[in-house]
Amino acid sequence: MAKVIDLDIGSGYTKCFDGDSRIIFPSIYAYRQPTIWEDAAETIEGVGERALEIARYPNAIKLYPILDGKPQHGALLKLAKEAICRLKLDPSDAVYLVSGLPYETGKQERERVKQTLKENLSLSEIAVYLHSLGTLFDLDLDSATIINVGHGTT
Repeated sequence: MAKVIDLDIGSGYTKCFDGDSRIIFPSIYAYRQPTIWEDAAETIEGVGERALEIARYPNAIKLYPILDGKPQHGALLKLAKEAICRLKLDPSDAVYLVSGLPYETGKQERERVKQTLKENLSLSEIAVYLHSLGTLFDLDLDSATIINVGHGTT
């Protein structure tokens, strides 16, 4: 069976939908080194809600998927992996991913994001478009003026 996943990794929230399940969590990846008082021996890391808990520590490093309109590949990949994992897909399904990036992202950067996702996710096909194109498709328009009132920009 084939599944098409819609993935929107925004500056505020990561949203993922596969036709049946809808996933939403904060778009943040954070990590930190354990203190001498903790039993953990390795880096403590997490995304979404877990990242918000980790981010409370003074030594935490917080990474967001979009910074000044530009994709941050490490955080973007961590969030994409988490979203797909939360969908609990059947491993025998062919999975096609459609994702978007902010309107100011250039074609070369979109291709780099697509390549990063292809190299790190076991999916059948990946397509990356500008967020605004989804609006045009949804409204059946050939052209329009897009005003972005997203979490990160207005």
